[in-house]
Amino acid sequence: MEIMSQCQRSVSWYCAGLLLGVVLLSPHGWADHPSMPAVGCSCPINHPQDHICHIADVVFRGVILWKERTETKNNSALIGSSLTYSMLTDKIYKRHPKIRKGREILVKTLDSSTKCGVTNLRVNEEYLISGNVMGGEIVISLCNFIRPWKKVTSMQKSALKSEYEENCETCTVVQKHHNRQARSTNDSIFIPIEPENVTADSLDTTSSMTCTYDPHDSALLEMEDCEVEYSACILYRHGSCRWQINRKYEKCVAKRHANQKA
Repeated sequence: MEIMSQCQRSVSWYCAGLLLGVVLLSPHGWADHPSMPAVGCSCPINHPQDHICHIADVVFRGVILWKERTETKNNSALIGSSLTYSMLTDKIYKRHPKIRKGREILVKTLDSSTKCGVTNLRVNEEYLISGNVMGGEIVISLCNFIRPWKKVTSMQKSALKSEYEENCETCTVVQKHHNRQARSTNDSIFIPIEPENVTADSLDTTSSMTCTYDPHDSALLEMEDCEVEYSACILYRHGSCRWQINRKYEKCVAKRHANQKA
């Protein structure tokens, strides 16, 4: 299958969600195995800078024109029932030959959130979309960074224009190591996990070229993620990478520290 061969060449943390959909739909998949528990969507928590630099093939802003449920064909990147979104692109942040500014494009996803499908995008609303190109199609899942444009922070909007991409080659976001404990939200499960070949075990987290990221801190405290919402891992003039400091980021971190002590 196209998605299988693509995932073998791609990054495992993105393909986990899409492969899950294939397994659930397969006649020999987990859903048909009497000894296996019910399986939902498991996704990593990654910083937007990781999506821009390493995970996504395309990142853009656009408006949903229409959506429809379809049965995908054998030559599609997805297998089984799926959703197709038609979007009008307004701004391209990570370019790919499949998309151009001001053009209508089709974006596909699996038709159930338990299979990591993105089912809740609304017609006439504008979204920031990160996605992957598989089998010649733009495909999205809950493992991608997708957010209504009106909820994108001012810092994220600024970083999309410059800081994220400009620091891809020089700075690396490294997740702090934890025992893998899933955090559930509705019918989806989010598991902090490092991108392939970028782990706290394989990299020196004290390196001057890395920024340590701990999604557990904010998740367990049930508060906004300071690094995701208000910072980027950037190269400073003294030659090392650090989280970008600004007033909102400092305020958020101070609140997180206070909650940790409470």
